[in-house]
Amino acid sequence: MARPAWSVEQRGVLRGVVCGLATTAAVAVLALALEPALGASARRARTGRLGASEPTARCAAAAAAGPPAAARGGACDGACRGRLAAKWAALPAACLLAAVARMGNHRFSCDADIAAAAGRGAPSARARVLQAQLQNTLEQAVLAAAAGAAWAAAAPASGRGLVLLPAHALLFVAGRALFTAGYESGAAARALGFSLTFQPSALMLAAALTGLARDPW
Repeated sequence: MARPAWSVEQRGVLRGVVCGLATTAAVAVLALALEPALGASARRARTGRLGASEPTARCAAAAAAGPPAAARGGACDGACRGRLAAKWAALPAACLLAAVARMGNHRFSCDADIAAAAGRGAPSARARVLQAQLQNTLEQAVLAAAAGAAWAAAAPASGRGLVLLPAHALLFVAGRALFTAGYESGAAARALGFSLTFQPSALMLAAALTGLARDPW
């Protein structure tokens, strides 16, 4: 039996998914190519900020020593990874905060929906749209935070690939903006935005799971 042809909407979703994957790959390649220069710049800035105190001097020395020190468990290795992951997790969290605020502001300004929030009456169409966006953003933010933390721990001892954490966070913000803008225009219009939040997290988590399989301890 012949398979039914894909609808216009399905083809639009597929285009969005492919564009999202291509964009994710391009950003990852660019980030990795720029990582050595970005790392050197960050080390210089960090050394200038920290000054000459004993703990900060150890951190600067470990960072300047490069991969061998990191492989030996340099003074800043674990702490710097955790700090980097936590810093960039603020961007997905900010997207979630914005979605919560939009839902709250709508309920406050709409008599029907401020009552529906307490279980009195059905929510309006606008409230259902905002609630769906909030729910999706919550799911994606949790996945992004987990994937980022896992990759921060599982990245090579040299620190190679940690630049993907900020790249991932920036893609998340771009994806949420596109997803929100295109949400009410249909699945095809929001597919690219969804892909730019889901695919980077999925790929980062897959890389972290690969690292876990190689070194479970």
